[in-house]
Amino acid sequence: SSMHQGRRAPDVIGRDAELAVFAAAFEAAAAGSPSVVLVSGDAGIGKTTLVAEAARRAEAAAYLGRGVHVGGDAIALAPLVDLVRQIRRQQPSDNGDLPALDELADALQHGGHQHRTADVFGLTLQLVGELGRSGPVMVGVEDLHWGDPATCDVVEYLIRNLTDEPAVVAVTFRHDKLAVDPMLRRRLAELSRLPHVQRIDLTGLDRAAVAVQAAAVLGIPPPPSLVDELLRRGEGNPFFIEELVAAHLAGQTIPTLLSELL
Repeated sequence: SSMHQGRRAPDVIGRDAELAVFAAAFEAAAAGSPSVVLVSGDAGIGKTTLVAEAARRAEAAAYLGRGVHVGGDAIALAPLVDLVRQIRRQQPSDNGDLPALDELADALQHGGHQHRTADVFGLTLQLVGELGRSGPVMVGVEDLHWGDPATCDVVEYLIRNLTDEPAVVAVTFRHDKLAVDPMLRRRLAELSRLPHVQRIDLTGLDRAAVAVQAAAVLGIPPPPSLVDELLRRGEGNPFFIEELVAAHLAGQTIPTLLSELL
């Protein structure tokens, strides 16, 4: 996202409490109690960055299929197809420890047939268990709001049927999309009540964190007036702040990319 010449901000600023939630989840997973963390927030607030940093700190492999939105339609089971692709990319080609992987890939290819779609549920759960055999892993879906109903069904099945898999299941989604999708909102609210599920609602960074991020990009401590402006215009959103600081360095009022997003 960074298009400027200044130094890029550190990956994670002001998220200690949220990272602690993930640290506890990984500890539980290592002890045989799988955990689920649902992460919500606006676009650019740092959901992907938080999840990646949590896995890095736990020294755990992370496999996160991404929801895809093309032409206004959700692509059927796209996050699971992406998940399979990622696992194949990161795992040795001769790895025989994941028998569910090829079966799941085959079931996804025939997802239009009802009996194969049913297989996807059990195979996804089996695969999560197989991935965790060599130590706790993170598995999940990013941008669930772009997922089709079948994907949401599989995610719910996985969350509800975890037993002793050494895994942290991470799911990210955007606030604003829940507002227009009452079924997904209701589903996530129900899942949030399960004892092994935690929900993180990412909000804007506070003033101190904004100043730290701006300093990292500028290379010097930012003037208080600039911090004020970043808080007012960026509302603590890390992506917006970084682009606004880049614009400040370039002498622009509003960066082109940010104005297009807004």
